[in-house]
Amino acid sequence: MYKKATFSLSLAALLSVGLFVEGESVRCHSSVGMSDEEVDERIKEARERMEELKSTTDRRSVVEEQRERLRVESASDRIEAMQRSHKAREELEERMEGYRVGMAEGVAEKLEERAKERVNEIGKRINEMNMEFSRSYMSVLNDMEDVASNIEKKGEVAEEKTGEDLVSFYETIIEIREDISIARSEALNQKGKFYEITIESEDVVSETMREAIEKLRDDHQKLRSESINSIKDNIKEAHTVISGALN
Repeated sequence: MYKKATFSLSLAALLSVGLFVEGESVRCHSSVGMSDEEVDERIKEARERMEELKSTTDRRSVVEEQRERLRVESASDRIEAMQRSHKAREELEERMEGYRVGMAEGVAEKLEERAKERVNEIGKRINEMNMEFSRSYMSVLNDMEDVASNIEKKGEVAEEKTGEDLVSFYETIIEIREDISIARSEALNQKGKFYEITIESEDVVSETMREAIEKLRDDHQKLRSESINSIKDNIKEAHTVISGALN
């Protein structure tokens, strides 16, 4: 909640600068972290595994195989994410040193020096904020994974206690773990993005900077709403199921 409020306030502060649509003026690409192609491949593989799980006639056997695989992979997944995250930050920090917003021919000469400095400050801050918010997702996802592991252990206790077959519950846990892995990839992709800003005319300085800020906001809102929040909802659902089974 606190991080979300900080995000909103920071964007509001940038949007209120008053100095100054994804179009040619704002180009965004992820050259470090994790590429779009890698993210797409991980999503594809996860979906194929979930389809296999749903279509099998021996659900229990496949569920146990998937659970064991995910236990092993989660540790290496975290380490890889941490290493790639650090590398992305180092490379982007180096790139931001001396960063200047691009300007079409003749634009720089028509802007006051103070205005150019302010534009460059905002351009740099946009990319700094992207790294800050993306880093926070890694911590959130790790916490979610720990919670999912604890709920899974409670499921094992409930199954032993009641003798009930909780295969559907374990399928939900598998889906949560797969989604967390995908969300890590998406967060790495987002962290690796660099927002390239080009001002085509002195008449559109304000509009161009606002476009870049809104692009940053939209990217993060999409990641939170489509990935992270849905995982949170599934965890709550799994917790409710097991709490009921244990009572």
